[in-house]
This record gives sequence, C-alpha cells and structure tokens, in this order.
Amino acid sequence: MAGRLDQERIFLSAVTREFGTARDRLANRLHGAGRGVMVQREFLQSGGALTLLRKLHDHIRDCASVVCLIGTRSGHFPEALEAADLRAEFPDILPAGIDRASYTQWEFFLGRHYRRLMFNYRATDGFERDTAGAADPEQTAFVEWLERHGIDLTRVDSAGDFQAEVMAALQGFTGGPKPVHPDIHSIGDLFTGRDDFLIRLRASLSRAGGTVSAIRALRGLGGIGKTRTAMEYALRRQDDYTALLFVRAYDEATLDRELAALTGMLRLPERDATDDNVRKDAVLRWLMSHPGWLLILDNVDTPEALRAATALARSLRSGHVLLTSRLEGSFARDIETLELGLLTPEDAVAYLLKATEGGRRKQPDDAAQAGKLAEALDYLTLALVHAAAYISVRKLRFSRYMAEWDSNHTRVLDWADEAITGYPRLWRRPGSPRSTS
Repeated sequence: MAGRLDQERIFLSAVTREFGTARDRLANRLHGAGRGVMVQREFLQSGGALTLLRKLHDHIRDCASVVCLIGTRSGHFPEALEAADLRAEFPDILPAGIDRASYTQWEFFLGRHYRRLMFNYRATDGFERDTAGAADPEQTAFVEWLERHGIDLTRVDSAGDFQAEVMAALQGFTGGPKPVHPDIHSIGDLFTGRDDFLIRLRASLSRAGGTVSAIRALRGLGGIGKTRTAMEYALRRQDDYTALLFVRAYDEATLDRELAALTGMLRLPERDATDDNVRKDAVLRWLMSHPGWLLILDNVDTPEALRAATALARSLRSGHVLLTSRLEGSFARDIETLELGLLTPEDAVAYLLKATEGGRRKQPDDAAQAGKLAEALDYLTLALVHAAAYISVRKLRFSRYMAEWDSNHTRVLDWADEAITGYPRLWRRPGSPRSTS
C-alpha cells in the first residue's frame, strides 16, 4: 500500500560504521530545529514482517528529501532474495552498470527513483571516520558511477562542515546548493555526437543575455534525443544559471501540475498548499523575482501544448526557456528553432561500442557490426539506446542482435500504431533505401 508523502521529513543516509556519529549529530540538530528526520537505526528493530530493504523503501517513499553522506565504505548488502523482491517490482530502480547495491547505496537509488529532493555530500579524506578501514571496491565503483553520470557531490571536510552545509541547504537555496531538478542528470561520456549542437544552442541563448527572457525550441523526430540534449546542455552550462528547472508539458494540465510541483524543490512556503493554482502562482512569482534560471519545457508535441508553453514563456522576463518538441513549422517568430538531426554513422557506432562495453560478447569485427546495426536502426538515438541495453542485458554479439532484429522486424512494426503513439513509422528493412520524407 502506498504511504503518504511527508513534505517535511528528511531521510539521512550514511554508513553507520563510518559516519554514524556525524549522521546522528545532524539528526539531533534537525530534530531541535523542528524538522522531521528518519534514519535507518530508528526502524532497524521495528516489528512487522517487512525486510530491512522494504522498510527502507517505504520510509524513503514517504519522505520529501534524502541527505546522503558518501564515503569509502559501502556498508552491508541485502540478501539476494531480498533485493530480487524489490527489483521484480521496480525493474529499473538500479540503473545499467549497477548490478548489486548495499543498503546505503539503495537509499540513494530509492530517493532518485521517487524523485525526492536529493542532497549528496562526499566526505574528503580529512573527514574523521568512526572506524578506520580501507576503501571498499564496491563503494569505489559506486562513486565512480556517480561522477560518471554527473551527480553533484558537495565535498565536506568534517562533521561540522557537513552539518553546516545541510542546514544551509534545507533553510532554502540562498547560500546553499543551486536548485537543480532531480530529473536533470547526465549520462556522462555516453552522450555522444552533440557537441556542435550544444555550441550552437549556447550561442543562440547568449545573444539574449543571462537575465533577459529568451525562448528556444529544440526540435526533432521523436526518439532523436531532444530531452537528453537539453539536460546535458543544462548541466554543462549550470554555472551560467541560478537554477535548472524541468517541467513536462504534454498538455496544459500537465504543465500546470508540474509547475505547481516545483514548490517542493524550491522550498517555497506554499509547497504544503492543497490547491495547485496556489502552488503554481508561487512558482511563477519565484521565477519573476529570481533572474538567471533555465526552464526546460519537455515534450511540447501538440498545438495545445505549444499554446500553453508559449503563453507561459512569454509571461516570464528573467530567464531562458528551452522547449523540446516534435512539431514542425508551428513556432512563432519570437521562438528561435534549432533542429536536432540524427547522429552521424561514426557517432552512432561510438555510442554502441561505449554503451555495450562490458556487456556484449566481444568479437574482432565489433566496429563493423556496430556500423551495420546503427544503419539498420536509422541512427535514431532512442533505438540505439534500446538496442544497446538489450545487447548488454542478454550478453549478445552485435551480429546476434542483428539476426534477432531482422527475423522479428515485421512483427515489431505491427505493434506500432502511429495513431496511438504519435510517432511516425520510419524504420527501414536493413539494406532498403533511406526515406527522404
């Protein structure tokens, strides 16, 4: 049964044998400040038949934010059956490249899964630990994954430094971490072939200045990588902005609802209001009074959504608005459009090789086979991502995937109804001429 989100409760995550003292001091400080706090030790011995991992899941699901203090120790790992139970319910909760996680690592991924406000801190070597010990290989791999995927890790040198950073962050964003929407994350060096486009996008937005309203539309086919490109741009240029905000804009109702939800990450007093209009208006006031932000309006793919997104963007005067859209020829003069094309063959091959590294069964002709696969998939980013994931999970050769793709091609196409998906059926049989439409 789903729990009830406590808009004030904070979950503190740290390996007890490494940072138990620092974590508990922060918990006491937060309790004294009237904050609701939850740490693992408070329910470790609680009754009921739930496993520890399931208890972690339920408590983090019902918290508003998660504070992670990350060091060199991974902590204890759940039993395989315990983890398998949760992974069966949430197959994508652990990302590609993470096959096994400790309880403390699970706390990070659970917070990320539920899109909780995440505050992540990395203890430096000078941070005094409760117990000494060598770095765990599993934790080293976890930290490398965080860094590779652009997860912001604020470095802290001591328990006092950690406490001060967290208290400042939770009091609001002045002097604390920059507001960055939890959905905006990097895929690191897997992001391939878009450097020139990012330069063009930056040049276009720079003409408007950092505190003057500018609206740009990042346009392209469905599955071509518009949302990913917008996110990577935001993270690469985050020093230029006071906040990085992300809102889905499939239609006007979704746009309004997601705007209202920003009160949580912006820590606005209205975040507890039950009326979405009250919360939305609070966000609009924040946007008008805090210049220099970047707002991504994602999936503006219908005329209705475009009208709502355009009206919102035009009402704002102090930041940059970036729309992602599949619409063609529908943008007003004040919305500059930048077209995102397919990956080049070379970039598509480079992506397939990197994304399947460590997963595929390697062969001497992998580069050539990846080239054939990329061509068969029309160099479409989403198709390449799905293929790479399938190959890695199934431990296939490129040639084996191509054989499966070829034998199932017609059947797969029969699943796609353009009237339902809104996506054109652009796939070609391998070796057939490329469509020029």
